[in-house]
Amino acid sequence: MFRRFSELPPGSPASLPLPAHVRLTTALVCILLAPGGAGILHAAPPHPNLFVNAGELDLLRTKLKTEPWRARLLEQVKRDADAGNPVAAAVVYAMTEDRVCGAKVRAHLVQQAKDFVSGRPGAQYPWGPEAGSAIAFDLAAPLLSASEQQAVAGFLRQLAQEAIKYHKGQPLTPNMSFVCHWRIGLIGYAIADPEIIEWAVNDPGPPWGGKRPGRWG
Repeated sequence: MFRRFSELPPGSPASLPLPAHVRLTTALVCILLAPGGAGILHAAPPHPNLFVNAGELDLLRTKLKTEPWRARLLEQVKRDADAGNPVAAAVVYAMTEDRVCGAKVRAHLVQQAKDFVSGRPGAQYPWGPEAGSAIAFDLAAPLLSASEQQAVAGFLRQLAQEAIKYHKGQPLTPNMSFVCHWRIGLIGYAIADPEIIEWAVNDPGPPWGGKRPGRWG
């Protein structure tokens, strides 16, 4: 099993059906959080661990001072954070330790955990659950108290579990199935839930396409 999201095979598809501005922010996040090498982490590591660990994050902060292109990208992410994007705000906090951005992310995550209602009538996840909160949680978790971390992780776990249940009962297209696995897997890695990770990585997807698993069909 892959112990870290960044260890997934490089040939795996990564196209998401998201609005252009969200795709841009996601791309900038991936570039900014690319330290040049992925380390091996133990099970249930401390946050951050999804794309980078604490040591790699310190290295990236140093690189902001010596690599102007990273600083320019971060300015774009800051604009998204100012516009209310919690994932962008989490990245700004992680890269600069900006307490204002950090407080916004913490408040957003805690409120999401409070507002989430499991088993909501009519809840649908054709493209899987929104996984941006998993990224934000991983980067800003040190700002949350132990009880808040537990509440947010619990909310994300329920969200992923509901999406898995939805996926099993719906005739999704191959693209939908892949994105559903991708997002659920990201949540699983963010909260270090082995059962969710196992499903996301090894579930073959719907049976269409003969011997070709549905999510890769």
